[in-house]
Amino acid sequence: MKLVNNNQLTKNNIGEKVSLFGWVHNIRKFKEFAFVDLRDRWGITQFIYKTNDLKIQLTKESVVNVIGIVRERKEYNKDLKTGEIEVIAEEIKLLSKSKELPFEINDNISVSEELRLKYRYLDLRRNILKNNIILKHKIFKHLRDFLDNEEFIDIETPILAKSTPEGARDFLVPTRNYKHFFALPQSPQLFKQILMAAGFEKYFQFAKVFRDEDLRKDRQYEFFQLDMEMSFVDEIDVQNLVEKMMQYLFKKLGIDIKIPFERMQYDYAIDNYGSDKPDLRYENKLINANVLNNPNEFLFKNSTTKSIFLDDIEISKKEFKFLDEIVQKNKGNRLLYLNIKDGEIINSSFKISDFSQIKNFIIDNEFLNGTLFLVNDEYMNVCQSLGALRVELNSLFKLVNEKIYKFAWIVDWPMFEFDEENQRFVAAHHPFTMFKEESLETFEKDPKNARAKAYDLVLNGFEIAGGSIRIHDAELQRKMFKTISMSLEKAQEQFGFFLNSLEYGIPPHGGIALGLDRLIMILTNSDSIRDVIPFPVNSKGINLMLESPSEVSKEQLDEYYLDIQKKTH
Repeated sequence: MKLVNNNQLTKNNIGEKVSLFGWVHNIRKFKEFAFVDLRDRWGITQFIYKTNDLKIQLTKESVVNVIGIVRERKEYNKDLKTGEIEVIAEEIKLLSKSKELPFEINDNISVSEELRLKYRYLDLRRNILKNNIILKHKIFKHLRDFLDNEEFIDIETPILAKSTPEGARDFLVPTRNYKHFFALPQSPQLFKQILMAAGFEKYFQFAKVFRDEDLRKDRQYEFFQLDMEMSFVDEIDVQNLVEKMMQYLFKKLGIDIKIPFERMQYDYAIDNYGSDKPDLRYENKLINANVLNNPNEFLFKNSTTKSIFLDDIEISKKEFKFLDEIVQKNKGNRLLYLNIKDGEIINSSFKISDFSQIKNFIIDNEFLNGTLFLVNDEYMNVCQSLGALRVELNSLFKLVNEKIYKFAWIVDWPMFEFDEENQRFVAAHHPFTMFKEESLETFEKDPKNARAKAYDLVLNGFEIAGGSIRIHDAELQRKMFKTISMSLEKAQEQFGFFLNSLEYGIPPHGGIALGLDRLIMILTNSDSIRDVIPFPVNSKGINLMLESPSEVSKEQLDEYYLDIQKKTH
């Protein structure tokens, strides 16, 4: 008797006695016979038994062991790898009986995500999710093989660490040491830089990182990133290595991609796509329409006007209302549109006394048929809102209709952003990023125009990796902290262990972190990052299967010197 998986049997096995294990995927009864699809991780095999011969009642998703003889099927099932054969059951052992299911175990189900997340162990039985998780395993293995061949060393870093705010809120972990907390790492940033100080030169880690930030379809509280750091490198060295790694990985997955990737300046991306993570699979760039600015015209009185033209699509009033909400949610003043046919305006969302300037703009840009969108506001508000509109237009009208992968490096980033609420500059990436050479002498007096040796890798409208060359000079690091209004005392309190390492000889170094869950979401064409993570939280940050986060007892709180304040909002 041969023990086999449910995708192994072929006509070569006819006449053999086999043993199969798995879940009852489907049951069909015909006269006195029952035809059962038996499913395991590898596939499906059909077995047959006489209903009168079986004393137990089989239900869908019950676990069984079937022993029987392989025979050829009278009618092949071309949809199954094992569709040429079936097994005549001689013995069926019920190992675990399933009660009635909350939903069917198949890929084409129309139930709420909330229900699927509550019964995640059932949801993961579906091929589409199971294959996502298996692909994730394979991707991790391919990346590990590549980096091992490039002489990188896999080194773990602590999960319980010091709170060193890096942009998002930390998850804090109380201790029984009064008033003292650990924090879960937002990234291994300082650890990997210290590993460069320690002389390892090439580090990597599949790091679990934690960020208490607002959730969305491509973001979770905890996720995996491939973390990398290298000594004696500059931007182009890191980028070349990542391109080579991506080409290797995609080839392993049966996809050919070309390198080098496009390199796009941050300012160009914002001006033309309204985003620092532009989707380059379709055009529909932002078009300068400042010629329409008119201080006497209420609709176009602000400093910047930009437009997007949607070719051969005439939007409706209902669609406009939705798109206007998108623009306003993304800091745009309001959205205006005009329907154009044969170069003439046939409808518009607004009225002004004189359309001649707009008509000339249409002629100059050779807009023939479609919809012209306009936003007039301050520059960054215009870019951000039209960038969001551009993404939504692709979602609504399927501007990309083929499976392609468009990578680009976004480079020449601003070093600082101005925090209006606190009236100070903050680091755009993180405060350990190295300055471009031309900014080294000027950043203290002119932080607004300082540029960073930072780089993001974007793919199909998502940021999948971000990194930079790091500051490796103690004095320059202190100047950086001063520029973001961090006192030397505060810097020493938060980063003293790291600042000390800079005093003992640290090589020039840089690195990058690749968001693996987000990459796999793109590769699997999933709607949400939750579909590539085994046990995610929902959009409200709740794990419905675990019913967590949850309350804890007063005794536990007392042990950690904690008290729950009354909710005030």
